[in-house]
Amino acid sequence: MRNNQRAIIFLLFCLSAAFFVNREEQRGAMAGLNASYEDWLRAAGGEELTPPSVTLLRIDDSETGFWTWPPNPLDYAQLLQRLKFFQPKVVAMEVPLSWQGADQGLLDALRTACLQYGEGQILLNAILQFNSAAKKPEEATLSLLWPLPAIKGDIDKIPAFTNILSLPDPRLTSLGFPSGFTAIDLGEKTGPENVLSVPLLARVNQTVIPSFVLLATMLELGVTAGEVEIQLGRTIRVGNKAVIPIDASGALVVSSATRALPDIQNASILAHDPREEGGNGTGGLDKPERDALQKRVILLGLDHKGSRTVSTGSDKKISQAELFAMAIATIQSNSYSNQAARHTAWISWALIMAAGLVTLRRHRRRAVGLSLLLVLLYFTISMIVFQSTQHWISPAVPITLLSCTFLSALLLTAPIKEIQASNSAEEPGDRNENA
Repeated sequence: MRNNQRAIIFLLFCLSAAFFVNREEQRGAMAGLNASYEDWLRAAGGEELTPPSVTLLRIDDSETGFWTWPPNPLDYAQLLQRLKFFQPKVVAMEVPLSWQGADQGLLDALRTACLQYGEGQILLNAILQFNSAAKKPEEATLSLLWPLPAIKGDIDKIPAFTNILSLPDPRLTSLGFPSGFTAIDLGEKTGPENVLSVPLLARVNQTVIPSFVLLATMLELGVTAGEVEIQLGRTIRVGNKAVIPIDASGALVVSSATRALPDIQNASILAHDPREEGGNGTGGLDKPERDALQKRVILLGLDHKGSRTVSTGSDKKISQAELFAMAIATIQSNSYSNQAARHTAWISWALIMAAGLVTLRRHRRRAVGLSLLLVLLYFTISMIVFQSTQHWISPAVPITLLSCTFLSALLLTAPIKEIQASNSAEEPGDRNENA
């Protein structure tokens, strides 16, 4: 087989395989592979992997005998009282804590339960709204959202809101606990496509506030609003304790790496009071369940079937509460997804195919050896680039192209004996022509 014929077959083979693999990757089918590959790059570079310390305490409608549905103020009061026994760092309440016509005694019970926690240990939620006819919130109300003063960049790219649609019951907000926004009603979606992302910032006119996720991080690290520095399109510096990469709108790409996943427990594990004698100070919990509650950020959120509306890029959907827990875990474990730009990936694919064409001009044994060397060279270079730039390319298409090169070296090239025999057969004709 001539070299040009071999090259055409090889290129068609590579392009067809790469097309289908890339299509599946765009659909999210390679998320697990990408997460494992990033973990390998970090581990191979000697990076110290910090496990996240956030637990999603799920509230769903499948439990009976412990929760009313929807939960009332007394349910939350009981849960906070029992949770206090395990000394969590921060309790972030993603659940809406407002009720129409709730009994005042129940609300007072919830207020009393909140008072057991110190300043900076409770985070409440808020829902914002974009409505051009609405009035700007009052300064006293905005102060509950902890406005951030140090902003650099084009603020107009941050998602906008005009008023606060929902806050917890006044008996809770009057305690001075901060509120972080969990949604902007009628606001535009932000963040890159085909990946999980959460907005960390919102603005009303030129006033910028942190989201529920960012506020939870600030409370855990003990950082005030004045210590946060934001450079849009680059980073949010949470004091000198964390640096969070963001896009121009202030959104964070959420990692799905295995090491960055939060612990998830059902809220019903607190069905028994740990202070009761029968619980032996454990509330009937085993060690993993106790560890999931102690000295951690506890995100109390709704996670029932109807709340799972966030697409992960595959067939699976998760709740907003789980997405927020994943975002906090991403920050805690420093698991930021730094995939290289798309054109960089295309260049790497082209280089692999070019190297494959050169490899296929050799005899079989050498071509197979060179194709294996190409695999080693690719991953070595990838590791060096990641360690120096913290950027990486999804391995799905490169692995496909490297596999195509190896198979082509086995199937399309000729053994050295066949090549030598062919050269020997041509020599007499060549000598006659020269004569």
